[in-house]
Amino acid sequence: MKKLTVLFVLFSSFMASTVFAAEFNMRMDFGLLPVSANKTQKFLLGNNGSSTLTQISWKISGDSFTASTNCPPELAPGKSCEFVVTYWCLREGFAEGLLKIHTSHDSYALMLSGVGNRVSYPEPRPPTPRP
Repeated sequence: MKKLTVLFVLFSSFMASTVFAAEFNMRMDFGLLPVSANKTQKFLLGNNGSSTLTQISWKISGDSFTASTNCPPELAPGKSCEFVVTYWCLREGFAEGLLKIHTSHDSYALMLSGVGNRVSYPEPRPPTPRP
């Protein structure tokens, strides 16, 4: 029996922390970002089964999201590969996407979401005169 495990790891500029490990079919939320910013999240796709996963392919949709991977077409038992997903905050409001991963075992979907926020700056105030 083949079992597919996904390990979500969020990376900040200085450290990584494990967020979730479970079977695939989840959401990846990028949160609230200022317009023109971007945020990257990574996860590992692992084969915990006893036979090789073959025919690994993937497709991403949603104009605000991109993905890359080092996954080979076949993943041996005990091996894993990494996916890198980036949310490019292009405009104000809610953005959705979908990352589909297909293997010889099954097909999996990762819902992607993020929210663009127009940054507002406080009104400038003149300096207070000193008496």
